[in-house]
Amino acid sequence: MPIVLAIARTGSVEGAAKTLSIDRTTVGRRLKALEHLLGARLFDRLQGRYQVTALGREVLGAAEAAEQDLVSVQSLVPDERTGSQQAPLLITTAPHLMPVLAPAIMDLHEARNIKIELKASYSLADMEAREADIALRLMKKGPDFPLVGRKLKDLRGAMFRPKHHNRKSLPYIERDFDTGIPDFAQPWIGDMPNLRSSSTGSLVELIAAGGIGRLPLFVGDNDPRLERASDILPDEGWQLWLVSHDAFSRSPRIKDAIDILARRIMSMKNI
Repeated sequence: MPIVLAIARTGSVEGAAKTLSIDRTTVGRRLKALEHLLGARLFDRLQGRYQVTALGREVLGAAEAAEQDLVSVQSLVPDERTGSQQAPLLITTAPHLMPVLAPAIMDLHEARNIKIELKASYSLADMEAREADIALRLMKKGPDFPLVGRKLKDLRGAMFRPKHHNRKSLPYIERDFDTGIPDFAQPWIGDMPNLRSSSTGSLVELIAAGGIGRLPLFVGDNDPRLERASDILPDEGWQLWLVSHDAFSRSPRIKDAIDILARRIMSMKNI
């Protein structure tokens, strides 16, 4: 059944193989065996894509129902660490996104009184392995299947510098993904060599220690050591997304949690 779901959702054997982390030959062989067992095709290949046949739609419906039943059963599995009947909701994000996520998590906890485990890490959780149920991520486009997401906000930023500085010029702190000095930074570059930071946390500390650099508004405005050195800068395409795995996103528990988190984050002003 996972083969049928993956082909239907991606439209190809190659996409299904990538989703299931197996080779395309195995996907093709299993599909052929299933169609032989049923005595009819589940997919027609039209214009390079696999399209579900009438029988395929029936099989797909049964597979989706079985998948949803699995989600419901998993939500009832006791947590081995605590003995609780319902396992905690696992939520993850990068440390610098915590000012955005933390108030939303408190709203969720108050509204539903559920157990939540939060992991703040720059390493992306493997959501296919259920390392997290929900992730708040900064992305330039939506997630690739089998992950699904809800776009929350376009990220805004400005140049920030330390308060009460007395230097004529400040060194520009480059971000890890900058390729050279961005155009928006040119007016603030002095005669000092630039520095480079590999994370938002270290970027903030270098700016607070005497540098100047671009930060998201929710980071710079919430640090009492910093002040804006510019108006809001042109958008760079970064967006905030709540991400979950497609197989579990339809779980009422996860869908409800995403609704509550999204409502709070979308109401925030300085993002």
